Amino acid sequence: MKNIFCISVLMLVPILAWGYFFFQQHKSNYHFLITTFFAGMLSIIPIKIYERYWDKGIFYLEHLNLFKYLDSIVLGHSGSELLVFLFASLIVSLGIFGFCFLLMSFFEIMSGDNSLQVFEKKAKKIIEAPFLFVSIGVLIGLMAFALNSVFPETIWFFIMVGILEEFVKHLIMRFCDDEKIQCVADSIQYSIVIALGFSFVENIIYFQKYLEIHHSFTQIGLFFVLRSLVPVLGHVCFSAILGYFYGIAHFSDQIYGTSVQARKQHPIIEFFHKLLHVKGATLFHEEKLMEGLIVAMLIHALFNYALEQGNLSFVLPMLAVLLTTVLHLLHSRFNRQNAGRLFNYIS
Repeated sequence: MKNIFCISVLMLVPILAWGYFFFQQHKSNYHFLITTFFAGMLSIIPIKIYERYWDKGIFYLEHLNLFKYLDSIVLGHSGSELLVFLFASLIVSLGIFGFCFLLMSFFEIMSGDNSLQVFEKKAKKIIEAPFLFVSIGVLIGLMAFALNSVFPETIWFFIMVGILEEFVKHLIMRFCDDEKIQCVADSIQYSIVIALGFSFVENIIYFQKYLEIHHSFTQIGLFFVLRSLVPVLGHVCFSAILGYFYGIAHFSDQIYGTSVQARKQHPIIEFFHKLLHVKGATLFHEEKLMEGLIVAMLIHALFNYALEQGNLSFVLPMLAVLLTTVLHLLHSRFNRQNAGRLFNYIS
């Protein structure tokens, strides 16, 4: 227990340093930042359950295991087996979804909000974006299916973990209190803090495992520096990009309405708008949520693949480009406008 405490204190140092750095770029609601940090810490739970049981039947329910028969499905090209696999992917995604729903509801209730109102707000979010919540499990399943035929099992697993991590962090952001988001930069900032909370717990776990097999002070010091810089900054940048798209989706009514008035074309949105009779702004909202999730997943998958290959000559420049992009997004005048001023800015 004493060892865990010491490791936790040590791992908290770089997290606080990164948190202070990004807080100086854009100041958001301090109390809500703390809430999102703790939510980010706990969001690692479903990921670790997945890592522990991905090749086993969880609770002895072998037929709910996603990947037990994946090789035979890929080689056999069985359409029925693929459908079963996609259905299982959807079940796991819904499990993660339910965990994040309850976690963020718990934090809001603990902050003093009315329990019934909290659940009503969360349920409303599900109704607002049904396509996203239904399709994401299928999307993850298709990614897993496609990647399995390209990469060895160890690399494939590492990539899939990164994809699921972005899904979890997206859901934490999705179920946060939208009233706290006054501008796009707020959304980016909260996403960053969620990533820092996630990275904090992840670093504790990895550092503890590393200490069990390495005892050289030089090796331990180098591992600490690398864990403090590379994975933490990676998580922050992936989540920040996700937060940017989430912020755009949050202000979809203003942004989409103004772009339509300016006769900017959204052909895909217009097609589904006519087909499904759903508001264009609602489709724009879901498009941006899905777009941000896919971009974050793909970048994280690429990052994990390069990291698994030990290709730091690619990883470090990639992080530099991502950090520059995130800082640009945080300092963008457009992203700093609150709801009312944003409408005036884009008009």
